[in-house]
Amino acid sequence: MSAPIDNRSRWWGRAALFLSLLTAILGAKFGLIDRYGSDLPYWDQWDAEGARLFRPYVEGTLPAADLFAPHNEHRPLFTRLLALLLLEAGDRQWDGRIQLVANALLHASIALLLLGLVWHALPPLAVIPFTGFLALAFGSPVSWENTLVGFQSQFYFVLLFSTLHVGATLLARPRSWIWWVAPLAGMAALFSMASGVLSAVAILAAMAIRALRDRRFSSGDAYVVVGNALLIIAGWLLRVDVAGHAALKAGSPAVWLDAWLHQFSWPIVSLWAAPLGLVAPLATAVAYGRKQIDGPVALALLGGCAWFCLQAAAIAYARGAEGHGYASRYTDILAIGQVIGALALAYLAVTARQTRARVGWLVLTVAFMVVGVWGQSRQAGETQRNSLQVFPAVNEARIVSVRRYLANRDPAFFKKEPWDELPYPSAAYLAQLLDTPSIRALQPASVRPPPVFSVDASATRGFGAYANLRAAGPAPQDLNAWWAAAGTNARFVSTEFGVDLRRLSIFIAGEISGTADLRLIDAQGHVHRPLGPVATSPRWKRVNFPPVTGRCRLEVEYTGAGWFAFTQPVTQGNLSALALKSLQGGPFLLGLSGAFLLGAFMLLRPSRPPGTRAPTWHSARPQATGSNLPAG
Repeated sequence: MSAPIDNRSRWWGRAALFLSLLTAILGAKFGLIDRYGSDLPYWDQWDAEGARLFRPYVEGTLPAADLFAPHNEHRPLFTRLLALLLLEAGDRQWDGRIQLVANALLHASIALLLLGLVWHALPPLAVIPFTGFLALAFGSPVSWENTLVGFQSQFYFVLLFSTLHVGATLLARPRSWIWWVAPLAGMAALFSMASGVLSAVAILAAMAIRALRDRRFSSGDAYVVVGNALLIIAGWLLRVDVAGHAALKAGSPAVWLDAWLHQFSWPIVSLWAAPLGLVAPLATAVAYGRKQIDGPVALALLGGCAWFCLQAAAIAYARGAEGHGYASRYTDILAIGQVIGALALAYLAVTARQTRARVGWLVLTVAFMVVGVWGQSRQAGETQRNSLQVFPAVNEARIVSVRRYLANRDPAFFKKEPWDELPYPSAAYLAQLLDTPSIRALQPASVRPPPVFSVDASATRGFGAYANLRAAGPAPQDLNAWWAAAGTNARFVSTEFGVDLRRLSIFIAGEISGTADLRLIDAQGHVHRPLGPVATSPRWKRVNFPPVTGRCRLEVEYTGAGWFAFTQPVTQGNLSALALKSLQGGPFLLGLSGAFLLGAFMLLRPSRPPGTRAPTWHSARPQATGSNLPAG
């Protein structure tokens, strides 16, 4: 629909849409991480980050060349740089939650870039349902591996740089500064994942179709072709073959074709849906070849469709023997393919000249999106049942195993189950890393051995152990060790423990008629009291102490009747505390997203003076000028 919209309302409506999408994705991801995530590193992180990156970095022996070294088939330079940046910003605490929050922000930025393309391709009111479709595709728990494992940021980097590369090359005005620097995004994609080279191949495919259609080839086209051809050559020279992954590859053309078609059927995971996924790239290519669509938006959609077809082919080849390549970590790529397909069909609808064709494309677009929403919802339910519901117990078991080993070299550690009770498949290798002083010093708060508390008999009267703390709920932040008491006066004293980070906290809960006093005593005997008043409530509450470093002990004393409980002290960097607090705001962000979406709808509604006719559907088809200027 089209009708006059005030420029100010249009600007604010667009801003509200972008904010709605951002808060929806972050709210969904933060909620998932808060419920199923952990600060403890997992799997590849221990060798790829801990052994090969963090250990030489903190010991001062990391050569710059190692940042470009292969990891499996990839050279994840930007993943390594991000990990080092977060390690330093987090006071050198290896906190997985910080990485997960950063990854969520990376993923959301890709969705915002795609929303910018949607805004240029469709009328304002049609952008609103696409915003919801984007939020579902990017906020879904189906890609839980990338959401819950910090080292998976390479998937987000390759998607981010590929989107920038294709978009900046095909959407920007020729010889503008964005157009000139677009190859830099393509180069960055090469150092994200091996499949980063496919954005250059997709651009060449789109440029070839345009050159054949228009029978022309400009000097600007030559720059694009040469630049991307060099990127393809560089990608080929940087390739890495991993012998151990040969069994995962498609063993024959028939197996590859079957896996490739399955990529187009996702999230239905059945070949009957493959034609629906294939129709968008085929229809876009045919419409562009026949000059039914033209301009930079159409060319960018053509390049996006080519990019997804190539990504699907690469997944089918490299992992076709492993369940058609449907591993959770690849579904973020498949979700973007869904978004590009739906946008291409919608663009064909709004640019069609004839009413019958317009209605037909619109019906197909709605069917495509409905099937996608249904499939995503079904996949999310299966992910919840088959993968996610065990994570709270598994995370707790891993934390307990590592914490006990760090505290007393527990021999039972070597008998733990690799997946259920250890965060790495080899207990011997993990123990070797944990025995390394530089790695031990980086460990997150959840596995740092807690100090031992004892009751000071000389200052305790009427004390009795109190075990029924169900009213307080489970101890927060993976902290299992807590102590409780009931009586008239009780004083607890901890053994000495080291404080090497900027923030030390403790969680308390209780129902007492008297007072509670918490004292942190450093090696010089100085007493440090909590920041702010210490007020108890039946639910757990964080209490922070001022910055202290060195050896300390903690004294906890309360006077009065009732019960009082406290957790082990938690040493954290400021960034770790901020990440934890941000994750707890997931539900608030989801509610804020709905408010922004409603505001966008109110601002973008077509306005018409009293007595005028209602707005009508019209074609927003750009003129077939062959120019590369942005539409509108």
